[in-house]
Amino acid sequence: MIKTQNPLVRFVVDYFSRPNKNRFEIVDVLRGLAVVQMMIFHFCFLLKEFRIAFLDFSYNANWAAFRIVIVTMFLSLVGVSLKIAWERGLKRKSYYRRLAQLFFYGLALSLTTYIIAPSRTVIFGILQFIFVASILGLVFVRLVWVNLILGTVIIWLGFNYANPIFNQAGLWWIGMVTRGPVTLDYVPLFPWFGLVLIGIFIGHFVVHKPQLAPIKSWHAKDFVSQTLALTGRHSLTLYMAHVPIFFVFIYLFMT
Repeated sequence: MIKTQNPLVRFVVDYFSRPNKNRFEIVDVLRGLAVVQMMIFHFCFLLKEFRIAFLDFSYNANWAAFRIVIVTMFLSLVGVSLKIAWERGLKRKSYYRRLAQLFFYGLALSLTTYIIAPSRTVIFGILQFIFVASILGLVFVRLVWVNLILGTVIIWLGFNYANPIFNQAGLWWIGMVTRGPVTLDYVPLFPWFGLVLIGIFIGHFVVHKPQLAPIKSWHAKDFVSQTLALTGRHSLTLYMAHVPIFFVFIYLFMT
């Protein structure tokens, strides 16, 4: 516990320190870490867009690898979370509310990018992907080893096979294109749905294996991990809010 005499800081620390027994906090922490990395990526991207920093997001392998790490963390955790929710008795109301949020946030993102950057409109980005994957994942949520095998195959196909037939706009969401769409964000089913399936596979062992009980009972105790856990619990809201905030901040800084 962090010792402090400041009442505001003490309140925040005490609030963060309350363990949530109904959640796997390790999953929240990992998701929060992915959110922080995503914020760093988007902040740097906006610096490039405003021409404050000359960063090469198109051809620099380091930025491409950083994006892959972020997306991998997010999407594998989608599978883990879906499996945990299923094993605990999927609450339909919460599930449908989450789907509705993903749908309308995805629609809002597409409309916003169409207005701001019509030549790079987001058609099937990460929000649209998670919406579709959250529905398709229910088909596979009862399976175990099949998910590992099928997920590996989907990832391999997504990175190693392409066909011009998938270049049609109506099929972009599948992937395996020979010429990808010009867009600010593109996350097709191939290869990325493979990560969701592998996440479901991992989630099965997290829930059922007694050896992994410490992971289920783990709770964040230090300020950093507690902050990451809170960030992970509100990842969708932060995803929608952080880019406009960064945009306004950079714009005011420039003016």
